[in-house]
Amino acid sequence: MFTEEELKLTKFDAADYIKNEQDAYNYLAAALEENDPAAVIAALDVISRAVGIKKLSEKIGVAEKSLYKSFNGKTKPQFDTVFNVVKALGFKMQLVPITVKV
Repeated sequence: MFTEEELKLTKFDAADYIKNEQDAYNYLAAALEENDPAAVIAALDVISRAVGIKKLSEKIGVAEKSLYKSFNGKTKPQFDTVFNVVKALGFKMQLVPITVKV
């Protein structure tokens, strides 16, 4: 058996693997494909932490603490916050028709 010190486990954080805009795009696009608002908010949390909450909050003009709270999973962020974060990350929202198979 291994002791806890021998294993040296670290907590997984997806933010550690978002290294550039393409990674952020892929992560957010995958979350949007889930068609679940909670998945999108969770993805924005991860991407925001990868980019840097302080840098992002300054860019969109909100308090750092407020941005943390917006994506903590305990509250639902306002649409304008989500919209501004997505824009600050270098993306835009657009509508795409849902294809219904008959």
